[in-house]
Amino acid sequence: MEGKLYTKEKRIKISPENHCFCGSGLKFKNCCMKNNSEYKTLGRNYRDEEIVFNYSKSSNNYDKVSEFLLQDIIDKELSLSKGKDYLKYMYKAADEGAEDFTKYAPCRKGCSHCCHIYMDCTAIEAELIREYVINNFDGDKINELKNKINATIMEVPSFKEIKERKEEVVELFSEKNIPCIFLDEEGGCSIYEVRPLNCRKFITFSSSTYCEKKEEVVKPNIAINNIVQYSINHLSMSVTRFKRLKAFSEDYLEERAIYKALQHWFKDGFNDINREA
Repeated sequence: MEGKLYTKEKRIKISPENHCFCGSGLKFKNCCMKNNSEYKTLGRNYRDEEIVFNYSKSSNNYDKVSEFLLQDIIDKELSLSKGKDYLKYMYKAADEGAEDFTKYAPCRKGCSHCCHIYMDCTAIEAELIREYVINNFDGDKINELKNKINATIMEVPSFKEIKERKEEVVELFSEKNIPCIFLDEEGGCSIYEVRPLNCRKFITFSSSTYCEKKEEVVKPNIAINNIVQYSINHLSMSVTRFKRLKAFSEDYLEERAIYKALQHWFKDGFNDINREA
């Protein structure tokens, strides 16, 4: 499923008498206008609705995450427990940043088209998932997950394959239409609470029929997602247990955290994540 990004933000003028876009039910003059909130638009979605978001709130959230990254993550030695707490904070920031955009998307529980494409995450994200599985799934469910991993792992690109020829192997995998190991029978995510950032940030403004047919979709380039992803990358490398799980990136010209598909993190089961580079 290919995608192009909405990146052109334009300031939108809102009449004081209009209902505020925040959903409070109040007129703009009695709501966000009092806080000098600036709203912008990314254009129109598949229903021809104006995609309006609170730029002031988005910028404020971005600055908070940036400050947190600089003060609490970069060049720090973090425990695993602290790393998981920080990751939950990052996820919350990303979810709050997406709120203004999800209402313009066709994405709903059960559609699950994006749950059949290549998806990866960092070691700290995999560890949070592992903990969730151990604490919430019974033995039968965990064995079922292990069987799904064993049945699909040879089809999923490894870290080495992704590094050498990412676009090619990702496209080939997505064509196989293999469901995520955590996709349940109702088309929902069984680890929704701790799903990786790459899952959280997948929002489209195109009709769901484009997803179903695996055609090009239009996605927002949400600033908060960019800074959260950069922060999670550094967070994973700052956790002492995962410090060696990094590699030099030719694209970024710096050390980056290793991203692997879920099958490869859990190929040895859920007692520990697989820490092979």
